Amino acid sequence: DGGLPPADVPEARDRMERLGVFDDARDAVRRYSDRAREHLRVLPDGRATEALFWLIDQMEARRH
Repeated sequence: DGGLPPADVPEARDRMERLGVFDDARDAVRRYSDRAREHLRVLPDGRATEALFWLIDQMEARRH
């Protein structure tokens, strides 16, 4: 399948953590989420708009 062998995952994760990869990814999600919210503010209130805001919140809360 070409993926990382499961036994190597903890080491790879630790290395990415030390290099700040996860912090960088969280910062990018935050920036894109802020932009998305700004665009959504022009939409009328309603269930669909609420669902989009909810989706952004879920993406920001995700930790894996």
